[in-house]
Amino acid sequence: MSTPNRQGVRLLAVVAILAVGVLAAASCSSQSVTVRPGPTVPETTTTTIEPVLWPLLGTEAPSLAATRTSAVVAKIDNESKARPHADLARADMVYEVWVEGITRFAAVYHSDIPERVGPVRSGRSTDVDLVANLGRPVLVWSGGNPNVNNELANA
Repeated sequence: MSTPNRQGVRLLAVVAILAVGVLAAASCSSQSVTVRPGPTVPETTTTTIEPVLWPLLGTEAPSLAATRTSAVVAKIDNESKARPHADLARADMVYEVWVEGITRFAAVYHSDIPERVGPVRSGRSTDVDLVANLGRPVLVWSGGNPNVNNELANA
């Protein structure tokens, strides 16, 4: 048997190094990885419809048009002799207003407007500012002096 010469050993070493390098590069490349797609899942979308809410209560309203109707504000007596009140509990909110040493209610009906409320009392010029944040409400009052009536009518 013959012994390899130095040149042959070098050539063999170079080939071995190149082979190892090629194998290492191949194992790191993306070509050596086989990707098999999984089952296709159809894309789904979710549509969330925000409910329409009554602005004073925050409860669900039947439609946007219903919430855009005018609120009805009724001036109601708060003396003990005036009780029981007619449908005061159905109001969306109730203001208690100090008037001449006693209080009166300003009941705001929007989501549920009863056919009958009361006992209804007179209006005051302060009612204009009281209900200004309600847009253009309908005010129910039993009357007042001519100046107050004119002021409320012009508001």
